[in-house]
Amino acid sequence: MRYICVIIFLLSTHLAKSQFYYNDIIAANQSQKNYLQLKAQKIKSLDVASFDEQNEPVNNFSLQQSFSNNWNKMIINSKDAKGEKSILITTYKNNLVMNTFERTNQIETITNYTYDTNKHVILIETITKDSVYKYQNTEKHIWNYSLNGRPINMLKIKNNKDTTVVHFTFDEHGNVAEEKWIRFGNLIETYYYYYDEANLLTDIVRYNRNVKKLLPDYLFEYNPQQQLISMTQVSPNSNSYLVWHYSYNADGLKEEDVCRNKENQLVAKFKYIYHR
Repeated sequence: MRYICVIIFLLSTHLAKSQFYYNDIIAANQSQKNYLQLKAQKIKSLDVASFDEQNEPVNNFSLQQSFSNNWNKMIINSKDAKGEKSILITTYKNNLVMNTFERTNQIETITNYTYDTNKHVILIETITKDSVYKYQNTEKHIWNYSLNGRPINMLKIKNNKDTTVVHFTFDEHGNVAEEKWIRFGNLIETYYYYYDEANLLTDIVRYNRNVKKLLPDYLFEYNPQQQLISMTQVSPNSNSYLVWHYSYNADGLKEEDVCRNKENQLVAKFKYIYHR
């Protein structure tokens, strides 16, 4: 669990298995900015330490991120408090992610990325293998854009036969405002995106069928430097939520992440040490 939290919030990889525009476009762009910042500052590696409520280090937890081949490859090795190990390898070309390989326990996930001449991602293909249960799943995200570079739609194809069509509409500023999922001709989900005056994403909202009204899935806050300083993740099946707070050092790099639940109990706390 701690490994997953670190990968998501430290490295800005996928936030959830939903909200395709956020995951494939917004979060990917933020991940690229983080990568370029580390590369520009010649950060060759970093260590992540985890702490408990008493600010004591969590035993056995470790996470190291390192770059090799002139920042064309990133390797993350992690071990959680239970001793379970994971690895994530990301390969870059022309400052864009080309592919990732992740292994956690018996599960391996390979993701390949394809871009157009304007550096818009047009295909994300993910293959997941489980060596114990001997299964393999594939998922393709095929993105289509207008002439001005706005995403028109995306096809999500599972195992080359199950297709969901995702359509997008825009607000007056050209930001994606709605994401609609259509499967077998039926509307199955709609996400609404809201932004601040700087066009930074502040809310991802959808209709909650339990309470029969629109509720946020995620809330985002930023500092004057447009850095993310807070993210609230709301549970879709209960009234609980998690709040992440982020702080940065003088170089603009992540310094500390703290996550607390609705009862203000510490869920996770990470501190980062950078090496040039």
